[in-house]
Amino acid sequence: MTAVILGTVAAGLYVIEKLDRKMETARKMKRMLLQAGLACDGLLWWIFGPGRFGGRLLLAFVMGCLLLGCVTDILTCQVYNFVWWLGAAPSAVLLWGRLWTVGGRAGAEILAQLAVFWFIQMVLFSKLYGKADCYGFCVCAAAEAGIGMGLLQMTLHMALAFCLLLPVQCIKRNIIKGGKLRRPVPFLPYLTAGFCMLLIIFKICGETVVPQL
Repeated sequence: MTAVILGTVAAGLYVIEKLDRKMETARKMKRMLLQAGLACDGLLWWIFGPGRFGGRLLLAFVMGCLLLGCVTDILTCQVYNFVWWLGAAPSAVLLWGRLWTVGGRAGAEILAQLAVFWFIQMVLFSKLYGKADCYGFCVCAAAEAGIGMGLLQMTLHMALAFCLLLPVQCIKRNIIKGGKLRRPVPFLPYLTAGFCMLLIIFKICGETVVPQL
């Protein structure tokens, strides 16, 4: 799955570099991407094991899109919208697989919780951070719903991301009165790390639902 994760990043960067000649990926960033790809691959293998190849493949694509968003967010403080369209596709398939498995009333409850979270992101939190971060949370939420998580876990993902952000920015003395940042920082790396932490917590708690794909 490492090839899938890094291949998604490489293909996305190729397209972006064609669109924006000024954007080049530093060598150090490429080394970090390789390490992140290997780590994400190991995480997926630990969570789902050798079985359910389809589910792991879809989550690998999601991971690849998150890492792609991290790169552009770090280098240019923006994320191209097509990154989230790419990430939404495998997340939607995971969600469809989950709905197909549970069906009926349970499926409607899953969709209702997902809709509430999306509403919270796009209406309430879009003013707190950028739209790209909202899209990232929404894509992750669809994937999370696809592997058996609900509104509580989606909200926990947000909390984890902020819990990772705040100590780092406190150390850098980048927080002013009111809890606002003195200088804007890329948030997607924290969002991605929070997503990985949530998967680990869910696995340890023994609640992970292996995608039926």
